[in-house]
Amino acid sequence: MKKALLLATAMFGMLTFTSPAMAVDGWSKGTLKNIRVSTGRVIIIQNTPSNPGNCDSTTYFILEDTHNLFDQAYATLLTALSMDVKVELGVTGCSTDPTSYPMIDQVWIRPDQS
Repeated sequence: MKKALLLATAMFGMLTFTSPAMAVDGWSKGTLKNIRVSTGRVIIIQNTPSNPGNCDSTTYFILEDTHNLFDQAYATLLTALSMDVKVELGVTGCSTDPTSYPMIDQVWIRPDQS
């Protein structure tokens, strides 16, 4: 029951957070290794990162708290981590830190591809 509830929550978050019309630089696919909450952002570490935007590094992926659907995206990421399922991170642009990291724009949970 708990797993079904988590999956339903994730699917709702995925449906409300993504839009096929929104373009991204590309996708990074894989399971999540860590999630860290920091001032103004959530920092994601993915097990098999890719770098479609050619940022300096893919050690981290950044979800800014100013994203218009931050709460839904964060909830979706937490669900994916707790269920150990693959996610697809749609990234657009790079952060402006001294080392640039991909910026998360879209999140898809892929329980069918665990």
